[in-house]
Amino acid sequence: MEKEKKQMEKEPEQEPKIEPTQSTRKTMYLIIFLAVISILLIWVAIYNKTPNPPATKVLTNNQQILSYAHTVLRVNPPVAVSAFTNESSVLIDTGSNKISGVELQMSYDPKFLQNVDVKAGTFLLKPLVLTKKIDSQKGTITFTLGITPGQKGVSGKGTIAVINFSTKPNALGKTAINFLPQTVVTDQSIAESVVKEMFGNAFTLPLTTK
Repeated sequence: MEKEKKQMEKEPEQEPKIEPTQSTRKTMYLIIFLAVISILLIWVAIYNKTPNPPATKVLTNNQQILSYAHTVLRVNPPVAVSAFTNESSVLIDTGSNKISGVELQMSYDPKFLQNVDVKAGTFLLKPLVLTKKIDSQKGTITFTLGITPGQKGVSGKGTIAVINFSTKPNALGKTAINFLPQTVVTDQSIAESVVKEMFGNAFTLPLTTK
């Protein structure tokens, strides 16, 4: 009897082994399946974003159309005026604004266009040209002009500037002349720029003769 008691004391008690039931297995599989689906949905959301559509016009004044900004600028489609020279008019519509000056900041692709020049249009009478800078490496135009001292602000529609250029040899395909957001139009009675909208122009080379 004493030997049997000692053997019983030496043998540790074994915990009962619990086998997973069929319902437990199904729950585990469901959790794993849902986790995989969640990971796939997150991956799709990160790597398959729809790109934003390109802008078709430029808004100024921090992308807001302000109540006093009524002036619209637009680049006319260029035309070939000779075998080597093309021109594009920059149009202005002031609405109710009475403008005193314009600073055009524009861009073009120097891989397509060369010999770029800009001159005042007929909208302002005897305009005072303050800045004329063309960077043929970057493809930028800066042209500032205004009314002469003593003149009143001008309103209406017309040609504020004319851009002349020639195309590079074998230049074929689509290109554009665009406004940069730094473009400014001033009104005699308003401190801020009164530009409402600006529309560039995309065109295809070669151009047809005028």
